[in-house]
Amino acid sequence: MDISVISDKIFQIGKMGKLPSFVLACICWSFILLPVSLSDLLGISEMINSNRSTIGIWAILLTVYLLSFLAYEYLSGYFTQLIILKRVKKRLRNLTNDEKDALRHYIEENKRTHQFRMSDGIAGGLLAKQIIYRSSNLGSIGDYFPYNIHDYAFEYLKKYKHLLVK
Repeated sequence: MDISVISDKIFQIGKMGKLPSFVLACICWSFILLPVSLSDLLGISEMINSNRSTIGIWAILLTVYLLSFLAYEYLSGYFTQLIILKRVKKRLRNLTNDEKDALRHYIEENKRTHQFRMSDGIAGGLLAKQIIYRSSNLGSIGDYFPYNIHDYAFEYLKKYKHLLVK
């Protein structure tokens, strides 16, 4: 078998979805771990014995593919969250005085929701910095909308209240 054929087959594994890869891996491992008496009964022992190395390679490749995919899914979310927390903490340490005033309501009143005008630039800035988010698209009279503070920002500001001092 030429190396280009092998690389093409490996590339095709990557294009398969998770479910087909999982099913094929289970089938390969079942063939490898199947007791001889059962494979004789099913009449597939000759096929398994003649292709054992190929089945083993496919079982290992598919298992590694699935494990790497699971690790990527788990770790990418974790690292993304760490990056967001790091950025938000940096932004909270560098607030303007107007932003401090706007966030002080959340901490002093120990509430997670505060009303801001839709046209309020301070709220828009805090929204863009991922410190607060608009919790509802329904406003009240006077163009006021509820904005909630993110949990990580709320906890960080409660712990470091000095960040809200002018």
